Amino acid sequence: MQKRYLSLLVITALLLPGILVVTMPGNVSATSVGASQSWLGGTLDSSARSSVSTAVDADGFVHISFFSGSNTLKYMTNANGEWTTTTVDTANGAGFFNSIAVDAKGKVHIAYYDSTNLELKYATNAGGSWAITVVTSTGDVGKYNSIAVGKNGTIGMSFYDSSNNRLMYASLASGSWTVVTVDSNNAGVGSNLCYAADDKPVIVYLEQSTYHLMYATNNAGTWTTGTVDSGTIGAVISASIDSFGYLYVAYNDVTAAKVKYARQLSSGWNYAYPANDSGVATSISLKADSHGLAHMVFYDVVHAKLMYVTNSDGDWSSRVLLTSGDTGSKVSLALDEFNKAHVAYIDGSNDKLDYLTDAGASWISETVAFASDGVGKQSVVLVDGKGVTHVAYYDEVNGRLLYANDSAAIFEVVVVDRGNVGMSPAMALDSANNVYISYYDLTNKTLKYASNAGGVWAIKRIDASTNVGSCSGIAVDANGTVNIVYRDDDAKNLKYTYAVSGSWYINPLVSSNNVGSGISLISDSTGKLHLAYFDDNTTKYGYRTSAGWTVGITVESTRDCSGTIKLAVNKAGDLGIVFLEKSDSATTQTLWYSVFESNTWSSPISIATALASGSNIEAALVMDSDGMPHVYFVNSEGTSDLLYKQKASGIWMNSTVDNSDISGTISAAGDANGRIHLCYYDSAVDVLRSTVNIVAPSVPQNVNATGGNGFVTVRWEAPVFSGGDSVSGYRLYRGTSADSMTLLLTMESTNLQYNDTTVLNGKTYYYKVEAINSVGASEVSAVVSASPVGPAPTNNNDMLLIIIAVLAVAVVVAVVALFMLRNRGPKPPKSKFQQPKRR
Repeated sequence: MQKRYLSLLVITALLLPGILVVTMPGNVSATSVGASQSWLGGTLDSSARSSVSTAVDADGFVHISFFSGSNTLKYMTNANGEWTTTTVDTANGAGFFNSIAVDAKGKVHIAYYDSTNLELKYATNAGGSWAITVVTSTGDVGKYNSIAVGKNGTIGMSFYDSSNNRLMYASLASGSWTVVTVDSNNAGVGSNLCYAADDKPVIVYLEQSTYHLMYATNNAGTWTTGTVDSGTIGAVISASIDSFGYLYVAYNDVTAAKVKYARQLSSGWNYAYPANDSGVATSISLKADSHGLAHMVFYDVVHAKLMYVTNSDGDWSSRVLLTSGDTGSKVSLALDEFNKAHVAYIDGSNDKLDYLTDAGASWISETVAFASDGVGKQSVVLVDGKGVTHVAYYDEVNGRLLYANDSAAIFEVVVVDRGNVGMSPAMALDSANNVYISYYDLTNKTLKYASNAGGVWAIKRIDASTNVGSCSGIAVDANGTVNIVYRDDDAKNLKYTYAVSGSWYINPLVSSNNVGSGISLISDSTGKLHLAYFDDNTTKYGYRTSAGWTVGITVESTRDCSGTIKLAVNKAGDLGIVFLEKSDSATTQTLWYSVFESNTWSSPISIATALASGSNIEAALVMDSDGMPHVYFVNSEGTSDLLYKQKASGIWMNSTVDNSDISGTISAAGDANGRIHLCYYDSAVDVLRSTVNIVAPSVPQNVNATGGNGFVTVRWEAPVFSGGDSVSGYRLYRGTSADSMTLLLTMESTNLQYNDTTVLNGKTYYYKVEAINSVGASEVSAVVSASPVGPAPTNNNDMLLIIIAVLAVAVVVAVVALFMLRNRGPKPPKSKFQQPKRR
């Protein structure tokens, strides 16, 4: 009976539905990102000395410690959006040597030498405010300190004990510092501490007795040393460990009198001279990036150059960052998550703390038109709501007004008007992306107007007068009305004209009889018109609302200004202006910037000085979505660079867009995706260029998550906008709450889903995704969640009923079978016995 019961259970189990096992894709390998960028630079602090150190946190914010001109330790960061400075330790001599590290939570740790008390100190803001601890004060200790934070949170520092000429190491545990001797053999100058992936400390340093480059590592509590280079090595050293555990070192080879590089391999050390044409360095900073490639910055004291050297493209390449003054006498490099360089350095010629980064704009240039000399030196660019670039420009050779757009992916050029026309073009777009151009007719010396609003180009002479319109501005207001402001060249006044139902009305606007040649007219997102112009060499501003014009508002009145003047406004209404100070007697020119704040114009800020005299310096302005100005200009007529200046994190940063031979006008426009489009003439090759910067992509679309048995599958779609560059990958974040998520992994761009198998059934998981390209990351997507679930549990009572029913059926079947077997058997033989008869 027992065996039959078990057999029935086995049969019943086999008859129940099976469990479906689904195999989902596994983890996806990480992808690489990065591209060459333009360098941006600016001044952070006007008083710095002897020592500087840089770190970048997980969010890309920069942290800098430095020894200030007041002989104190100071700290700077842009973590709050603006560069701010804090005095960490006010003790005289605190920070003469210093180094900085940032942990995974963004907390700052600084090791520094107090030259007054000859002691090693430690400062951290991990508790919110700065807390200072003396690590050790036995003897003269703390020079050449180097602090690091391991992946597992280990905090330690290497330093030199000058009293005993030895290399020391200190580690922090449970709030207390433990100090040990690493190498007592007259060693420790130039120490650099790194942590391997398992938080094993590695220190690179100079052995002074032999001038050999050494390294020390701790295995199971015991320090062992080895030789990196047995040549004659200087005390300027920098070291880094990559994610694969290999050690990189940059240092001075005294014999070769140049900077040398060593990389540790499983087979030994690999050596190179990454910049053969440079000399020895007074300061070197080296970092290994996430792909196992090297980046270094050093000051070549022989040639007085601040150099950037990398093998990120496979071969070693170098770039001169600065050549003026004692720039980079002390330098520190940090890399962000996109392997972009952030360099803090002390300019010894003026004791300033300066900053450089290649995380600025990366520019892509297209050709609008190949031309002979002069075709396109006067141009204007706008971008419509669909992202189409529109360019109007003057053909000086043939006397034509030309127009081009890139709606068909490449620029297609059409002739709008002929006959010695097209000078000083101004352009506007309406909400339907129709184009309106005002320009000068040199033959008749009058203002002309062209529009394609009717489907074909329509040309009109607006003002029957002569000697009008040599400069003009055009804008479309909230009602769709075309407005033009232009100069009466004889009377030196401003006129205003607008069209209603095809008829043009002309009115005087400014009648001072001393209006200069510069005009800028724009419309903001509400349709309000803004006007800038020069009146008696004074920079003036006006605006037009439904109530009419208000003009004559002074922007700047203490300088003689003429020539270039440009207004810009963003969707939020942030209004800025750039204008040129250029008097007839001046030997130089100055470009100024002002912003409209609290109903008044701010005191102008000098953007560039010592510009060339005797010619008109062109400039363009864009206000980004954050209200930050971006100014583009050339520094002289003829051979010149197209320069770029932007305000970022509260400081002005300088860069170069194009170092070719730029001449003529410069025009700039921002688009809905935050990209800036430039139009300018390259005299070196006689080409009108349209140049646009790459930005981060938009947010991944339609992110969703679904749970299964032991897994959650997250799916998404590619961003609508790639940023002007191809999307190189996606980063997936996960957490057990919507407010606390960490990076799970980075995937290649071909992957639009991920199966997360490191989850527990019944627990809710939250996910978000961001797209990345060569510039950076998109905004993160909306948070989605899902819970993995196992197979539906079966009710015990139901199971019992099923078993009973199956058993009952089995019993019935068995009884019936038995009965049938008995009825179907052979009949018994007849008995031969007979009953006796009765008598």
